[in-house]
Amino acid sequence: MVRRVAVPKAILLVAIKLKPDVQGRYVVASTYRVSQHDLEGRVAKGYWLPV
Repeated sequence: MVRRVAVPKAILLVAIKLKPDVQGRYVVASTYRVSQHDLEGRVAKGYWLPV
């Protein structure tokens, strides 16, 4: 999941990887910043799907 976050003078793209636990709940497995360029490249290559 990737989300734009508005901060003063910038827009951050934050990717979040969710992983289900043994009880079926989703927990955050990792987060990291993504540039607009990287986002577009990963979508173009089919690694990420826009929803």
